[in-house]
Amino acid sequence: MADGLTGLRFSIRPGGQEQLDKNGRKSLVPPPCFLGVCRGRCLRQWRVRICQKYKWLKDGDPLVFTDEVNKQGGQGTLTLFKPQEKDTGYYQCIVSNKCGTAMSRVTKFWERKLDPFQPVDRPSVQKAVVGSNLKLSCNAPYRFGCNPKPVITWLLSDSPDKEKKIVDIPPEQGKKDINSVPLDDRVAMDSSGNLYITNVKKEDEKGGAIYVCDAYNEETRSGAKGEDKIIKVIETPSGTEALIRPPDKMWSSPDQVIGLEGSWIYLMCIFSGNPTPVVTWKRIGGVIDPARHDNMKLTIKATPSNEGTYECTGKNKHGSSSQRINVKVEAAPLWLDQPLDTVVGPEEDAEFKCRARGIPEPTVEWFINGKPIGEITPDPKKWELDGHTLRFKDLEMSDSKVIQCNVSNVHGSVFADVYLFVEAMAPVIERGPLEQVVVAEERELRITCQMKGKPKPKVVWYKGGQPLQLERYQYQDNGDLIIKVGVLYYRLFVE
Repeated sequence: MADGLTGLRFSIRPGGQEQLDKNGRKSLVPPPCFLGVCRGRCLRQWRVRICQKYKWLKDGDPLVFTDEVNKQGGQGTLTLFKPQEKDTGYYQCIVSNKCGTAMSRVTKFWERKLDPFQPVDRPSVQKAVVGSNLKLSCNAPYRFGCNPKPVITWLLSDSPDKEKKIVDIPPEQGKKDINSVPLDDRVAMDSSGNLYITNVKKEDEKGGAIYVCDAYNEETRSGAKGEDKIIKVIETPSGTEALIRPPDKMWSSPDQVIGLEGSWIYLMCIFSGNPTPVVTWKRIGGVIDPARHDNMKLTIKATPSNEGTYECTGKNKHGSSSQRINVKVEAAPLWLDQPLDTVVGPEEDAEFKCRARGIPEPTVEWFINGKPIGEITPDPKKWELDGHTLRFKDLEMSDSKVIQCNVSNVHGSVFADVYLFVEAMAPVIERGPLEQVVVAEERELRITCQMKGKPKPKVVWYKGGQPLQLERYQYQDNGDLIIKVGVLYYRLFVE
């Protein structure tokens, strides 16, 4: 019968999301039970349930269970009842049995909540002279690190209770509505939702209507409204000319913008001036697709070939102003060599490779049975870490274990949880050679010998009762024999 189990395997991992049950409770869900593979020193193998010793970590420390945070008895499902802000953090499930310790990947859990704007008693009046510029600040309530960012919408109303949409854009892209004040060469919104009028006109008063910034969370279907604002435009005295202003930068994307490979990068420059400036784009030392820029905006595919410096210029008949933006493309880790489950026999070696590409260069972390490899006493006779490769030598039946590898940079991580299982199995010929094989003279012949066993069996071929000399024949790693013959008789022996 089997006298050992493999390392624990995850049939489902908590993939960074929570689930809601029928009562509206949020749960982080590894499977009700982890599935393990059981093999022993015989020719049988079967699957068994081996759920034992579940443990949860929160932000790297053991999780304290309460009435609001508990784990289902005998299983691994963690349930958070009425989650609060204090429950946000990074969760990880660890489960062990006598064969090793397996780890889930880390799950980020947060409360999706849209905070309210600061309350105000009355609308604020924003005064501007015709031909000048004006900024309406939104100050949307957004917690750093939370997703998704709220969608910002500017509303126009005759009173606080009567509203009409004027601007409705995702911060990076923008879109126009048939009933909205259009976003054009004169009116624009930055990535934070602030509204800019680059060349104020009397029409911007909108008949005394109230401008309101509205933040909407699409996940929770909740919204919040900001401070009411009224624009008061001061006209120049009759017979005098309007302000004459050369272009001046009101807002632009940061001096350096980092985009994740494969995504889209949105650059923007907003220039004030009278007359309204025309904005153009160019790439220093390169070219850009004219279809990718629309006055204030430039859209770039985040690829290494599109890295470089881009320049926007606002120009009118009174002058010009320019801004340079450096674009850098980075990438989350992507597997190049992913560790795999490995089964070997006694006295054999095993090797695990863990390598991923990413920008910036990812950091590799190894664990054995959930313990960082740096905390394990080195044993050069049994294992060694060589760059991205972990090697085990001269393994014994007691050396079965679970190995974890985490490769990460600032943009993400890839994680592997694999087992090393050492087992002994008597040699078995699964598919031997045919009794007779005929082949044309001077042609290559392959005689099949498919076998299995742990450790790997040694294959010996015989002809006429005598072992074949290797220099005259080719032994393949799988046991097959390759020869150039007419009709000959061979006997196979596996030991």
